[in-house]
Amino acid sequence: MSKESQVLLDQVQKYDPDLQGHPYFELIGFDARNDADQILLGQLQYHSDWSNFIQHQLGEEGKNNNQDLEKFRGQFFSQKSIDMFKAMQAVAKEQGLSYQLYSQNRAELQRLYASQGMLNARFQRLLNAPQSDKVLLLTAQAKIPDFILIIRMHHLYLSHLAFKNDISGIVKYIEKLEQMNTHVPLIDKMIQLSMLSDSLNILNDLNRKTPKVQFQIPRLTPPQLSVRYNFADEIARTESILVKFKDDQVFAKNIDHIFENKNSSSIKLWLYYSFVHLFFLKNTSLNSYAEPISSFVSLSEMENNQFKQAIQKDLNIQQNRAPFKNYLGYKIVDVAMPAWKTYVVSPRFVNQKIQILNVLVQNRQFDLKQLNQNKEGYEYYRTATELCIKSPDPQTKEEDWKRYKSCLKI
Repeated sequence: MSKESQVLLDQVQKYDPDLQGHPYFELIGFDARNDADQILLGQLQYHSDWSNFIQHQLGEEGKNNNQDLEKFRGQFFSQKSIDMFKAMQAVAKEQGLSYQLYSQNRAELQRLYASQGMLNARFQRLLNAPQSDKVLLLTAQAKIPDFILIIRMHHLYLSHLAFKNDISGIVKYIEKLEQMNTHVPLIDKMIQLSMLSDSLNILNDLNRKTPKVQFQIPRLTPPQLSVRYNFADEIARTESILVKFKDDQVFAKNIDHIFENKNSSSIKLWLYYSFVHLFFLKNTSLNSYAEPISSFVSLSEMENNQFKQAIQKDLNIQQNRAPFKNYLGYKIVDVAMPAWKTYVVSPRFVNQKIQILNVLVQNRQFDLKQLNQNKEGYEYYRTATELCIKSPDPQTKEEDWKRYKSCLKI
């Protein structure tokens, strides 16, 4: 295994059959029924997922306990409320979240916030949960947290603060979201960035109404901009799938169906030792997957000027496929790679939006020429209604720009 692969894997907490408590259990069990133990449900789900995964990898048929756990998960919103959230999401996707959108649904949002005391308490615990020093590895088939429910609670809490015109409360909420944004899987980071972007939009709308209230939002720190832990989780999950059977009896069991003579163990062992590595070499394949990821991790941790120069210097930095190889070095198959560059650039969009908000809070009658004399390399521009900062990546797709969009209304 290469140094790059090992460095990334060291950032991840592998499966521990004796693990009884972990901050991430609260997230996995977030949708527990009101009369169920949220943390216990998360713990049971974690061990159940790994049990099912290991049994499957060993070619064994075990009991899938996930259905048993589903009965402990709650249903918290009526179809009418769900339809409201979906309609809000559709508008926000096209136009960005705004205070006006919340106001149009004020009565229902306030009613739901008042009625969901248990979920509100859980959401506050998530915001204040201690950070672990490693990402907790889940299986590739694990039941992920109910992020749809978490996003709905985000909207209920953010709208509650907005309706009270609680600017200091939203500032504190943003700071909490920033602090959560490190030792988590990649999907968690992207959702937290979206929640941050929402909160900045609402805070800017409130500041436009009451410009005399002064505040500054801390920009994302290098660890918060980094994708080290998020990408390390992706590598570890890939490694868990690339299982190399070391137990000869287990491997023999998996090829039993090839042989008419079930007792031909010597043939099975000969087949194992002679051919299995010719078909697939786990570490070589993992290294080919991890090599470009390590480059993206380094890119994500650069200062803004250096980051911008690096990403514009090599516009073809994205590697679309990774070869999985056999022992002789021959490529078996090309495996599609995620759009790593998109995930690296996304935190920069949100950080730029924070920078824009801090500028507008100080003075909405800004001098664009003076703004563009900054040391960080931000390129400001304005439209008829917004102040923006250009994407550091000229190849940013429109759909990615619309998702976080480094622009705020003047």
